[in-house]
Amino acid sequence: MGKELDVRALMMNKLKSEYFVENCKSFKNLDDSTEIIYLNNMNLNGINKSNNSFFNQLVFRNFNKEMWWSKSRQSAFIESVFMGCEIPLIVVLEISKNPIKYLVVDGLNRILTINNFLNDNLKIIPNSIKKAKFLENQIFSNLEEDAQNYFENRGMQILKYSYVGDKTLSLEEIEEIAKQIYLRYNSGIQLKNEEIQKADYEDDYVTKEILKKINNENGFLNKLTSIFFSPQKESKTFVESTLMYSRFAITSCYAPIHLFCRQKSILNKIDVFYKDYTMEVNKDNIVNEFNDIVVCLYELTKQEYWKEYVKLHNQYFMMVTYWLIFYLKKYNLIELKNFNWKHYISYFGKNEEINPLFSIYHINSIIRYNAIISYVNDTYGIDLNKYLTKENKNLNINKVDKFSKLPKYNFLIARNGITISSLINQLKENSFILRPSYQRREINDIKASSFLIESLILNMTIPDILVYKYENECNKTIFEVIDGQQRCFTFLAMLKEKYTNFLGEQIASEKEGFSLKGLDICQDLNGKKIDAIKKEFRLDELYKEKILNGKIRIVYIPDKDNPYFSVKDYFTSINKTIIPLKKTSFRYWNVNCDSKLMKKASEIAKRYQGIVLPKFDNNYTPQQSVVNLAYLFYFRKNISNSFSVQQVTCWLNDFNQKKYELINKLKEDEVDKIRDSYSNAFDLVDTFLAKIQNWLDSENKEIIDLTSKKKKRISFTDLLCLYYLLDDIEYSDLLNNSKKIYNIVYDFFKNCADNNLKMKEKLEHIKKQKELLNINAERTMDYQMFKNKITKLINN
Repeated sequence: MGKELDVRALMMNKLKSEYFVENCKSFKNLDDSTEIIYLNNMNLNGINKSNNSFFNQLVFRNFNKEMWWSKSRQSAFIESVFMGCEIPLIVVLEISKNPIKYLVVDGLNRILTINNFLNDNLKIIPNSIKKAKFLENQIFSNLEEDAQNYFENRGMQILKYSYVGDKTLSLEEIEEIAKQIYLRYNSGIQLKNEEIQKADYEDDYVTKEILKKINNENGFLNKLTSIFFSPQKESKTFVESTLMYSRFAITSCYAPIHLFCRQKSILNKIDVFYKDYTMEVNKDNIVNEFNDIVVCLYELTKQEYWKEYVKLHNQYFMMVTYWLIFYLKKYNLIELKNFNWKHYISYFGKNEEINPLFSIYHINSIIRYNAIISYVNDTYGIDLNKYLTKENKNLNINKVDKFSKLPKYNFLIARNGITISSLINQLKENSFILRPSYQRREINDIKASSFLIESLILNMTIPDILVYKYENECNKTIFEVIDGQQRCFTFLAMLKEKYTNFLGEQIASEKEGFSLKGLDICQDLNGKKIDAIKKEFRLDELYKEKILNGKIRIVYIPDKDNPYFSVKDYFTSINKTIIPLKKTSFRYWNVNCDSKLMKKASEIAKRYQGIVLPKFDNNYTPQQSVVNLAYLFYFRKNISNSFSVQQVTCWLNDFNQKKYELINKLKEDEVDKIRDSYSNAFDLVDTFLAKIQNWLDSENKEIIDLTSKKKKRISFTDLLCLYYLLDDIEYSDLLNNSKKIYNIVYDFFKNCADNNLKMKEKLEHIKKQKELLNINAERTMDYQMFKNKITKLINN
């Protein structure tokens, strides 16, 4: 019997859920010396540790034991607790009744953030605070007493699962249940940046004026697209994306450029600077300036000399050129008709040292603006630095300096949840807005919807639905769904029901009557639906009842109790902070991976992080590289003739799925064999990394020196190249020819870094370096196959 059927038998009809509340002070570890318990270190038959503190009743999963929230995100979370925001449920699984022990399934970062703050281990980062100025640079013990009392007594919602089967669960079975719950609470489709900003800037005057021009002026959208290189028109967020890039260009002209370039994402750049630095500027002037510069840039793209330099046909070069034109016009430095655009384009197009600066692969964006400043100074004798915005505006607008002045939300929660059938009745009977103007479209993802339905069949409780409740001008109560739109549409579609909108109309889902698809655990239900003509395709009444009786909570935000509440601000806030689990992430791999392999990956990563592997940070873990290399070595050993470089290089797309198939979806008699083989691959990784470390030690060098990536983490692409160059060199040969080999490999990486080479371009150089190493060992795969497969992948 396949493992997925075991999971179904383990969970179906054997999980009970209930809600309860714990105050924040319960999340404080009362004794700093108290050992934190991890699941794989426990003996379920001998749990003898008991403590009245809720924190010390918690057991942590090993894959989740490292906190990945940054100090900035922790600070923002603490502010949201003070403001009374609805915090996502902390999900636990009861694994012992005497004494009580709860396995933390979801909520580790929230729990540890509260614990850190209460124990004065978290100092609030000022730039992360939007409203509560009194929190900036503070630790908990320095706050005024009423603020401390409020925080300690703020309730955190807990969802507890209990196993009610007639057997005692093993550690492996507990882990399997926890994995399934975790995956389903962290699944979903993350909003794109432009979808988040659609809500944030829907009422922005400049945005509305640009949108008017797009809708009313023929060809204006094409002009913007040719300048900002927006997604193709086939994209459903094409216009929103174009508007976002327009705000991005405008923001760069008003914000201090040295601060503007520090922000990592386009979303952050606009959010941090746009409103504050354009607040005192006449909005019509901004629109007129924008239009004039767009016309100028569009004319530039039509010139023959522009067409010669394809490498400059990118968003980054056009953005800094937009910025240049803004300053030339604003201070009348040079009349645009007298500016030698042909020389400007050819200078950056021909200069091979400067050309790569305008590539997406250059993380440090300030160098692009410095290159423009240098050009204008050298060519026209004008120092742009004298005209740049330098002063830092008051970013503390609307912040409060005392806890007593802080506005707080007052939400109403259906504490015990309601059934899906009750939710459907409310959607049918009341006036709902499931698709407010700021929301994205209904996502017609049948697999994601099927995954949600499968959760109900397996006795899981669905994440909360957040609803803003208010009365319109006709005194009619309206229910506006802020979070949970896709869940509501899924239930309506599966049951072929309609909801009543605020106009009294009956509206159906776009995927009404869909058939289940892509289920891994309940595979026999794929292709079935609740209401079908052919009986053999109909979902059994038992499953229909489980769906209808599934639990969900509705969190209401009454407008009368929340006069300062901004529905759009709240929508954008929750979509920036609640990030669904990506299948390409190491966290997702941790969830699915056998705990023994996870432990092995962590041990290897600990030995080499900051030496051969990158250091741990909030966006990347050294375990990621270990896992990827193990996947590579597994295929080298187990695939005949040669391994598939395509499978290795595009691991972001197929790694987790392939691993899942290898370990979790085989017949039981094959599982151990595959696990052992895959486990051996980690030993090969350990051997390879040790060889590289010892070699570098012999040269008194570090990996960042070798790869010419100081202050940057080495990528998996670089590790792949390093493996290709050095893996088949015997360790003794490596040491005997250490200096020569180091220089050859260093030249390869330095050339790639200096010229900002992409993956395809790196491969053009790797063969030459391989030949220089003068290695005669026979390879299991020749270079041409390596090159052809990766080139094909990139072109596709």
